[in-house]
Parts: sequence; C-alpha cells; structure tokens
Amino acid sequence: MVENEFSQGKPENEVGKEGSSVLEMRHSEDSHVRRIVAGNPNTPLAVLTRLADDLSYHVRRAVAENPRSGDALLMYLASDGSSEVRMAVAENRNTNLLTLRQLAEDGCDDVRYGMAECPHVPAEILLRLADDENPYVRFRSMKTMQLLGLPGKLCLLTGRPLHRLYG
Repeated sequence: MVENEFSQGKPENEVGKEGSSVLEMRHSEDSHVRRIVAGNPNTPLAVLTRLADDLSYHVRRAVAENPRSGDALLMYLASDGSSEVRMAVAENRNTNLLTLRQLAEDGCDDVRYGMAECPHVPAEILLRLADDENPYVRFRSMKTMQLLGLPGKLCLLTGRPLHRLYG
C-alpha cells in the first residue's frame, strides 16, 4: 500500500477517482504532469531519480531545480545533453562544489552565464568565471561579485589589482 496525500490510505489500485498517486503520475503520458511531479519538493528521491531520465528536457530541468535532488542526482544531470538542465543544476543551491567546478568549464556559454549571475555560487567559481573567454560571462560574474561586495576582498586573496578583475 502506498500512502500519500492523494491516496489517503487507500491501496494504489483504488486511488483513480479522487486523484492519482505520485507513483502513478510519474508514468503519465502527459509530460506536463511529469514536470509537476518532478518539481514538487515532496516527491520522493526514488521518483526524481526515475524522472531524471525522462525524454522531456522540461521534466529533467524540473528535477534539477528540485531542492530534494541530492548530490548524485545533480552530478548526473550536470552531464545532461540539454543546456537548460545543466543550467538548472548550476542554479540549484544543493549542487556541490565539485559539480559547480565542472559546470564552470561547460562548453555552453549560457550555462556559464547562468552560473555567473547566481548570488549563491561560491566566490571561487565566480572568480574563475571572471576569467572566462566569453566577455558576457566575465562581466556578469564581476557584476555579481560587485553586488555581493566581493571584488575588493578577492583582489586581496588573488593579489590581482581591481582593474584586472574588470577587464
């Protein structure tokens, strides 16, 4: 018997009329329903893990955005073929430093730009992005550091003059 807020203690096969269980919804033909399940912070990790392989990048992106997604799942999604999924991994506050380092080297400028504008990305990553080959990524990273009050502190840490951080 699967119990949740939808089934109200009824066996899984009796749920139909009053609503679907999360377990049933993950098999829905409708990607919109699967995306809603993937984005629900109460969705069990086992369900999120299955949805991480969904054909729809919208569903995989919702898994990457979900605060319940753990290190292993986020690390897996950091290698996804969709830049939007990888960007969502970079923007998830639960993403570990190792995965963020990997994404800071991502081949897609949009992923690195998205990271550069995240105020919760560690200073180490923002500093790395401040040296990015793409001028928009560099500028966005410097702007984020400026908003966080980091440039002066980073100059002291790196020994680089402030004007070197800005161009």
